[in-house]
Amino acid sequence: MTQELRKRSFEHVDELLNQASNEVNYDSNKRVRRHEYSAMTQYSSMPNSRVDTEADAALGRRVDCAHRDIGLISPPPGYIKKLTLHNFMCHRNFDVELGPGLNFIVGKNGSGKSAILTAITIGLGAKASETNRGSSLKDLITAGCNSSRITIYLSNSGIGAYVPKGKQYGDTIIIERTISRTSTAGFSLKSENGTEISNKKRDLQEILDYFAIPISNPMCFLSQDSARSFLTASTPTDKYNHFVKGTLLQQIKDYLERATEVHNESAAAMELHTESLRELQERYDKAKTDLRQISKTSDLNERLKLLTGKSLWLNVDENVMNINKLKNKISHYENEISKLTEKSDSRMNQIDNLKSEITIIEQGLSGKLSKMVEKEEQFQLMNEKIREAKSKYEQEENNEKEILDNIERCKSIIKKLNKSISELQEKQEKEQGGDKDNMLQEIEKLTASNSELKKDIEAYMTKIQDINAKLRTVKMESVKTIDSIDTQIREKQNEVKDIKHGRTNFLRNFDNNMEHLIKEISNNKSKFDNLPIGPLGNYVSIKSGYERWAPSIQRYMTTTLSSFVVSSHRDNGLLRQLMKKCNVRSSNFSIINYKLQNAHFFDNNKLNQKYPTILDALDFIDGNLAAVFVDMNKIDRVLLIENMSEARKFLLENGGDTKVALSIRDNNYGYQLTGGTRIDSVKYQDKIRVKVGTSSEDNIAYINTVIRNLQEEKQSTQSRYKDRLQIINNELKECETALVHTKDTYRANNEKIKSFKTNITREVDTGKLNMQIEEKKNQEVAVESYLETRKSIQLHLADMVEDIKPLQEQYMIYKNELDQSKTEIENDRELLRRSKDKILKYQDHIKELLESVKNIEKNIPKIADNIRVLEDGVGIQKQKAQEICPRAELSNDLPHSQEEIKQEITNIQQKLQEAEKMMGMSQQQIVDNYNNAKTKFIDASKKYKVIEEVLGKLTRTIKIREQNLERTQQITFFEADNDFKASMRIRKFAGHLDFDKKEKKLSILILTPNDDRYREVSTFSGGEKSYSQMALLLATWRPMRSRIIALDEFDVFMDQVNRKIGSKLIVKKLKDIPNTQTIIITPQDIGGIAEIDDSVRILRMRDPKRTTIN
Repeated sequence: MTQELRKRSFEHVDELLNQASNEVNYDSNKRVRRHEYSAMTQYSSMPNSRVDTEADAALGRRVDCAHRDIGLISPPPGYIKKLTLHNFMCHRNFDVELGPGLNFIVGKNGSGKSAILTAITIGLGAKASETNRGSSLKDLITAGCNSSRITIYLSNSGIGAYVPKGKQYGDTIIIERTISRTSTAGFSLKSENGTEISNKKRDLQEILDYFAIPISNPMCFLSQDSARSFLTASTPTDKYNHFVKGTLLQQIKDYLERATEVHNESAAAMELHTESLRELQERYDKAKTDLRQISKTSDLNERLKLLTGKSLWLNVDENVMNINKLKNKISHYENEISKLTEKSDSRMNQIDNLKSEITIIEQGLSGKLSKMVEKEEQFQLMNEKIREAKSKYEQEENNEKEILDNIERCKSIIKKLNKSISELQEKQEKEQGGDKDNMLQEIEKLTASNSELKKDIEAYMTKIQDINAKLRTVKMESVKTIDSIDTQIREKQNEVKDIKHGRTNFLRNFDNNMEHLIKEISNNKSKFDNLPIGPLGNYVSIKSGYERWAPSIQRYMTTTLSSFVVSSHRDNGLLRQLMKKCNVRSSNFSIINYKLQNAHFFDNNKLNQKYPTILDALDFIDGNLAAVFVDMNKIDRVLLIENMSEARKFLLENGGDTKVALSIRDNNYGYQLTGGTRIDSVKYQDKIRVKVGTSSEDNIAYINTVIRNLQEEKQSTQSRYKDRLQIINNELKECETALVHTKDTYRANNEKIKSFKTNITREVDTGKLNMQIEEKKNQEVAVESYLETRKSIQLHLADMVEDIKPLQEQYMIYKNELDQSKTEIENDRELLRRSKDKILKYQDHIKELLESVKNIEKNIPKIADNIRVLEDGVGIQKQKAQEICPRAELSNDLPHSQEEIKQEITNIQQKLQEAEKMMGMSQQQIVDNYNNAKTKFIDASKKYKVIEEVLGKLTRTIKIREQNLERTQQITFFEADNDFKASMRIRKFAGHLDFDKKEKKLSILILTPNDDRYREVSTFSGGEKSYSQMALLLATWRPMRSRIIALDEFDVFMDQVNRKIGSKLIVKKLKDIPNTQTIIITPQDIGGIAEIDDSVRILRMRDPKRTTIN
């Protein structure tokens, strides 16, 4: 029977739906909210086809997904966002968007619902036979078409996204499967922007395995037939088999049984290996017996061994003589080469000198570039200041212009008022009238007050501008200071990382080439009278407990720490030459002529012991070096007193030999006090030139302390600037408040003036004249006020012109200095170019010399190869001769020529052959047979032992996995039973799943409110039975934890009442599962059957077109 005949007719389904709809009893007082349907597209592939307007309107309605509205946490990746079909089954062109949670696809029979599930399974790699829709993928292509395409958009965003090595899919993985009638089907895995990443099915399977989408598990994607088979399983055995297959328990059990079979087969095969091993041992024992028999001819063999060894040693001596002759020939060639090499070295020295000069120029150029950058910054800063001054000057000019405009406006008003007053005066001559003198006086007072208020407003606005400028300056200063501290912190943190990874070198703190210089000093130690010592900071360390004094101590004796100690002027000159050779600037280092063996003894106990000295805080690798520091820096007389005031008081009160003390100010600065009357604030150095402690851990601890101090300083600085900004902001706020209050008062006065003028006009007609006269006076006063303000502005502009002149002069100074720096840098670059040209010329000469050397050296490799061949041969000969007979064992009775040795060996071999004939094998064959039997027996024994150990491990592994399977079964059965009980409680039933592992049966037991004992589900009516089967399906899904599950037409065999109950159960159990996307296909209007909230997405298919056959 074909698939189409197995389906019910459209008319029959519609009739059943109408009948079920009429049987449902809705409460008339309850308003049921109709659910809006999410949009999906079903459109014709014909370009001129028209789509019904009402259908489009219905399809256009959608509801937002729950993950979009009710939560901020995005769903985990792995769910299907969108499905697009082209010429697949009944769909020409179709696409649908799915939510990450529960999705219902509803529509009448024939609308293509089931084709969506089929497309998903085929698109994810399933075979056509697994869908029950045909035996070949070609059967799924729309009739009349040659190819079909399925496109699935898989979410890949958020935590847990699939990011394989070397592949970038992005937030969406596009899976495209193409089916053709003329060729094989193919896959294409694309990134979110459409770029193909792979076309291999194994890559698709890796994605499915990563997201836990078991497409081959029929319980995850239940077609109509699979759902019907599971939900209507008649016997407990069928239910049990469906359950263990769907939860993969059966698959795990099958794998373990197969492993047990392999183990048993291997154990049986071990018996055959035991017999083979026994045979090999017998052969080995027989070979040992034969070897003992042949050993009786040992005297002849011993003589033969001595003769053979003597022959080999004679060959060795002859070849050694030949090697010596060839070596003498190479020495002659090497003498010829050395003469040419000397010339080349001379040129190399000239090149080195030029390179040294280039290095000095480049170092100077680096300093000049830094200075030029500084001057550039100064120039730009001054330019900015001039720009700001010009901006303020232009602002004042604009203010002056505005005042002039106001003056002209007031004069225009006065002119109009004069004309009006003249007209009113002429009119008043004919009329009687009066005015309100008091009101006019009040208006005059308010006008005067407004003049003062206007000045206050201008003053406040100017002050606010100044405060805002100050606020910007403080903010820029804050950012620059904090950035500087952050830079120091990063540098110190990088130092710690370098020390931990062994990438740091303490000597680089003195000079980048210092390590090279120390190596050169060591290489030339024979040229010195006494080996120089330095830099001295490398031989001194801060004692434990004095770490916080390290910056102050280093700053005090920084010159001595960077010094070298030599014993003579000759050593001094030689050291300077090496410094120049290594590109170490000797001007940065002092060279002290000091004989350590004559160092005087000093006694630190005579000082006041209330405070420690620098000497107390230092450890010296060589005790004599302490005398150098005492003589150079008087470290036995310099006190360490933390508080500056306390140090000053002590120096003033206690003179004597102690004149200097060091004190700590903060993490970046300290104090040096001399005699209590001079106090110098000194900045600490960034690079550490005295060791702290005796190990890298001590240095790391000290640097970490410095980092913490810098972090504390950063917090303190941030707090300090925060307080300053708060004070400025408060001042700004006060000014702004006062400005608002002043403006409000100004507006209120204007309102009063306007009111007074209105009253005067209303009460006395003649008051209009007085009002205009008063207005004229006000305008005249305003003109005077504006004139005064203009004078003030003009004076201010004059002052600004005077202020800007020094800035312009400084600007020109900075500009000239910057131009001069650029000229000097250009000159240095020209000098570098000339020196580099000379180097190229010398290098060409060196190439000519080396080419001559190369021509001479052509013969040396051939001779060297001959020597190597002879030496290798001699080595092999010596090894063989030593193995056969060491030279010391050779006796004097042996022949001294190869001919005599060969004759005696021939006689001995004839005697041995006679003995071998008696054994049936040659002596060598017997030895080879023994070695072969021994090797085979030992190898077989080892392999047997390995296999035996592997079988033991396999036995233990199978046992552990069987125990794990048992625990997994218990957990799975427990979870499913709990979920089933929860579903039963929703309908006020009691029930549980009875798993009989021994009989492989699954029984569904239910207790209704009307029963007094549990009954098997098969004894219940259709309603309770259908509900229980649906609960079993949900309980089976619970332990599966698949990322995507789908069910096709679960309710076609239910009546309307049980369909509603089953739908509610599905919605309640599946809508809030965050890690599983569920797709339910049903012909029913799920929005009318169950109450759906916004966390569920409903997708309605367009009704199929029906044709009537006459």
